Formats: sequence, structure tokens, C-alpha cells
Amino acid sequence: MEVIRVSDLIQQKISELEQERPKLLDQAQAKAQAISNYDRALAIAILKIKNGTITFLDGEEIGKVAANLIPYIAKGVCYSECFDKEVQENGYRAMLSNMEAVKAEMNGLQSINRNLSEV
Repeated sequence: MEVIRVSDLIQQKISELEQERPKLLDQAQAKAQAISNYDRALAIAILKIKNGTITFLDGEEIGKVAANLIPYIAKGVCYSECFDKEVQENGYRAMLSNMEAVKAEMNGLQSINRNLSEV
């Protein structure tokens, strides 16, 4: 009877992994999209700062700045896109970690099942 219960739990873990697999692909695509959105926004902000189109950041005048400081200012301009990128990246990593945890549980159950089958 115990073997059947452990076998059912293994099946449940397999189902969990199968359900998460398509979600992982969606999350990976969302992560990639967020990264590309941030990179694009950053490039545009750098160009606008350099060309003088963006002259203020949070009410502070940018004025003349050294060229090596422009990327740092542009990152401040693109903080929202950076936040979105971080959320997507962390969501992707969390999903991978969750799937690894389910796999570890399944491996443990498989070991238990193997030992029960030998008895």
C-alpha cells in the first residue's frame, strides 16, 4: 500500500513539473522582452541627454556633464524599465528554483519508492 502512495506522489510531482514547463518559457520570454526594453530605453536616454533633449531628472537640471557620467544619468532616467527588468529576471530565477525544488522532492520520493520496492 505504501508503494502505491509513494508512486502517486511521484506522479503528482511529474504533473507539477509538466504544468510549470510552459510557464517557464513564457517567463523566459517576458524576461528577454524586459531586458530588451531596458536596453532600448537606456540607449534612447543616452542619446537624448547627449543631444540636450532631456535636461531635467526628477526636477534637477542635468546641465553640462562629462561624457562618462551620461550612462549613469540615463540609468536614472530609465529606472522604471530597470525595475521591470529586475522583476522579470527574479521571477524567472524563482520559477527555476521552484522547479528544482520539485525535482529534488521527486528524486527523494523515487529513492523511497526504490527502497520500498526492494522490501
